[in-house]
Amino acid sequence: MKPDRFPSFVAAIFALVILGQCNYVTAYILPDTGQTQCYNDVGRVISCPAPGERFYGQDGNYTGPQPAYQDNGDGTVPDLNTGLVWQRGDDQNDTGYGFKWQDAVNYCSALDLGGKSDWRLPSQFELRSLVRYGNEQPAINTVYFPHVHWRIYWSNTPIGSSPDAVQWWTVNFGSGADGLNTNTFDFNYLLPYVRCVRGESLRQGNYADNHNGTVIDLDTGLVWQQGDAQNDQGGHSWETALAYCEDLTLGGWDDWRLPNIQEIKTIVDYSRLEPAINPIFGSGSFSLDYWSSTTSVWIAQVDYAQSVDFSEGRIQHSRKSSANYVRCVRGGSSSSALIGLTGGDFNGDGKAELVGLTTAGQLFYSMDLQNWQWMPGVLSQITKGDLDGNGREDLIGITVLGHIYYALNLENWQWMPGVLHEISTGDLNGDGKDDVMGIAPDGKVYYTLDLLNWIQMMSVAENTDD
Repeated sequence: MKPDRFPSFVAAIFALVILGQCNYVTAYILPDTGQTQCYNDVGRVISCPAPGERFYGQDGNYTGPQPAYQDNGDGTVPDLNTGLVWQRGDDQNDTGYGFKWQDAVNYCSALDLGGKSDWRLPSQFELRSLVRYGNEQPAINTVYFPHVHWRIYWSNTPIGSSPDAVQWWTVNFGSGADGLNTNTFDFNYLLPYVRCVRGESLRQGNYADNHNGTVIDLDTGLVWQQGDAQNDQGGHSWETALAYCEDLTLGGWDDWRLPNIQEIKTIVDYSRLEPAINPIFGSGSFSLDYWSSTTSVWIAQVDYAQSVDFSEGRIQHSRKSSANYVRCVRGGSSSSALIGLTGGDFNGDGKAELVGLTTAGQLFYSMDLQNWQWMPGVLSQITKGDLDGNGREDLIGITVLGHIYYALNLENWQWMPGVLHEISTGDLNGDGKDDVMGIAPDGKVYYTLDLLNWIQMMSVAENTDD
């Protein structure tokens, strides 16, 4: 069985909380790669090894939150992990002719789809979030993104983020590989395709130095080995890189692992070159690629693994016997460390269930007091109440920005108008339904009897005035 990096979960709730109104999503769930099989160094499929055995620690040994999409039925597909909403179809590419980069930008800017007109060309980091690393070909979930072309697709990320760039990053959904493309092709059939996105941009590079040889990414919850002393004597083969991370003790932790390709790509800084990584990670030579634990299953020889060239940030394939560098990782955005917990009969079976809130704002619930199931959404505070009077507890919470959401029976999140600093529930008018009350950022108290219209209470000072 693959050990979890996260609390165990069975299925995702079929709804998304689109949280916040800022320029960047401040926390999001990094989904698993989809690679479940294990491989040896010459590319043969093997039974996944146990701790201490050769090749233990590879991608197939670990599991994380699964990709979670929802078909809105209007040509759009929300990603329940990241909050991004994607253009579902590929009709725009069916002519067989690609787009020049500026034409791709203009196409997305002019797109009106799903009742929304704020579409844009995705960043390279966002576009890569669609790539699957199992045995899928093309390398994307074709249930939610049917008829995908085995071609390259534009991002809005220039190399080095130069305002005068003539090359922009692309993703090949036939192989999952990175590329750099220009507008200089003579024939349109050689140009990349386009898939648009909307929603708050995914942020990268929100790090904090733990001052113990480790760095934490505050958005994903991943904790990284900071320095490069492990590479001073040269590179490691894929097998020895796996073993090195499994045996590492650093910063008081011994649960290190070689990062999968989804994880290590999060520390690529596309705004930098030579190296394309934040200086918080030190000043290593970066002359070799850095290993991931993910085997390259799309190419003819699976004796290759995914790796990252940090000279420019390119994700590519390296033969497993070759020498590359290593940087280990631990943890994740859905850490089991809980900072909030509430209990109640959410499913009407007469027993109390638990809902927990992690340090990264992620939500998990347990129906059997043994297994945790993940819920989409990022909240800073949660509470409960029977909001619809059906005898079952419902969940209500606020985001870090104070925006309010509630879920009836743990199913569909719904937005409430208003901004609160603290939130609570109770049956204020005796109708058998719990109402919502809270303290606004200015200290004033408000309550609502219908989950829509807020009524301000007289302040304590006003109430005690002569």
